[in-house]
Amino acid sequence: MDKKNKILLITICALFFIAGFFVTKNIVDKKNKEQFMKKEMINDNSKMVIKQMDDKVVFSEYIKDKYDAKEVFKKDGKKIAFLTFDDGPSYLSNDILDILKKYNIKATFFVVGNLAKENKSIIERQIKEGHSIGNHTYTHNYKNIYSSVDVFVNEVDKTQNVIKSIVGSNYDIKLVRFPGGSFGDRLNPYKEAIKKKGYYNMDWNALNGDAEGNNIPKEKLIQNIKSTIEGKNHVVILMHDCAAKKTTVEALPDIIEYLISQGYEFKALK
Repeated sequence: MDKKNKILLITICALFFIAGFFVTKNIVDKKNKEQFMKKEMINDNSKMVIKQMDDKVVFSEYIKDKYDAKEVFKKDGKKIAFLTFDDGPSYLSNDILDILKKYNIKATFFVVGNLAKENKSIIERQIKEGHSIGNHTYTHNYKNIYSSVDVFVNEVDKTQNVIKSIVGSNYDIKLVRFPGGSFGDRLNPYKEAIKKKGYYNMDWNALNGDAEGNNIPKEKLIQNIKSTIEGKNHVVILMHDCAAKKTTVEALPDIIEYLISQGYEFKALK
């Protein structure tokens, strides 16, 4: 082979090598970009949650398996337990979420607006794992919230706006739980006012009794559940996930096991 042909051959080989390098690089770059985007979608929970709840189709899928609160006390022969947690979120909310995840149970969290604002990541996790978020006023300050109907409604609206700011503008579960409950006639004007604004008030018919104090022995909490669900098919169970209720977390697995043993299924509310 003469020198000229040899140089030509080397040049052709070099061109093939360079072309192969760039093709391979493009494939690798594309794969890395796809993996990066996938990782970002998984890790950036906040943006994912907000994007999902800003999508009406996704929201309609999210609420599909939720139970209509207006139907809770209608008799259908089924045994259903609605686990509800008030006064959070707090650091204990994550412990409760871990337990619920273990049992594949969905619950409803009635959140205090100012605490939700401070603990956005917990609200995002609750939504991501399929739970419902309800409204428990913005301050939970009895003296303030029950000073007038207008003040109460403003607190509820403010909390709803906080929830939407975290999980997305199309989040339209408008459940409200009155601090202390709305039993009796005294709060009828308050109930009428929120009803006119499209909210639905949700009390309870069973409880673990953790509102009676802090560090109540878990055995007592479990016994309270047993006694207050007796003879009831649909049970809306009041519990709390505020920072002082450590024994509620300790008792929760036993409470769930007992409810399962009694034939209850579990639903979140909408």
